[in-house]
Amino acid sequence: MALIKCYECSREISDKAPACPHCGAPKEEQPPEHGTATVTVNEVWASISAGHSHTVGLTTSGDAYAWGYNNRGQLGDGTTTDRSTPVLVSGGHTWASISAGHSHTVGLTTNGDAYAWGCNEYGQLGDGTTTNRSTPVLIGQMWASISTSQSHTVGLTTSGDADCDAPKEEQPPQVSELLKVAEQGNVDAQYNLGRMYANDEGVPEDMVLAYMWWNLAAAQGSENAQDNKDIIEQGMTREQIAEAQRLSREWLEAHPPGGN
Repeated sequence: MALIKCYECSREISDKAPACPHCGAPKEEQPPEHGTATVTVNEVWASISAGHSHTVGLTTSGDAYAWGYNNRGQLGDGTTTDRSTPVLVSGGHTWASISAGHSHTVGLTTNGDAYAWGCNEYGQLGDGTTTNRSTPVLIGQMWASISTSQSHTVGLTTSGDADCDAPKEEQPPQVSELLKVAEQGNVDAQYNLGRMYANDEGVPEDMVLAYMWWNLAAAQGSENAQDNKDIIEQGMTREQIAEAQRLSREWLEAHPPGGN
């Protein structure tokens, strides 16, 4: 008997079990064992993002490729066929950024259009449905940045408004209210948003967003935010910290201190 990780809940289960004893995901839904491979696209890569069992890459020419597990259409090639080599994401778009979630993917084009594809069980694609998509679906225009987590997506518009496509049953009403107050530079609202994301309080745990909000609050002199940021930083990767710092900079650019 060997142990594998459940695709849905990431807990270890027996490879002989017919279904995950923790969340009930059937054995046939579990992805194959991971291996190593050489990515063979004859282009220069600008960035790479890894989800739970799929990977996406952006070339310097703005093409997006994906490979790996594709049971929910997260590769964006119009199929649900697993791929062991990179396939071009459908749509013919020129991408500025791309981000892989647990089993969904989001991308931002060079003209500011935001697209999403893959698993949509909790509405994380932001298209108003819970239908999985195997090709990119437009979810908004005039976006400055967009980022995924396990089962939700967050984006920042060019006007500085923040939006969140989170699991409906997990998103508390106070999130939208806190965001409105945080936009005005309220340090308590920023601190509380960080606390919610760090402690899984009504929203899925997301240390990148927790770091971002505590980083903003710390910049305004919150010692508690600084202490908490230092603590969670110890368990984060360099890539996660860099992403959180990038989101912080973009937020400050959209909401300069003393601005309207």
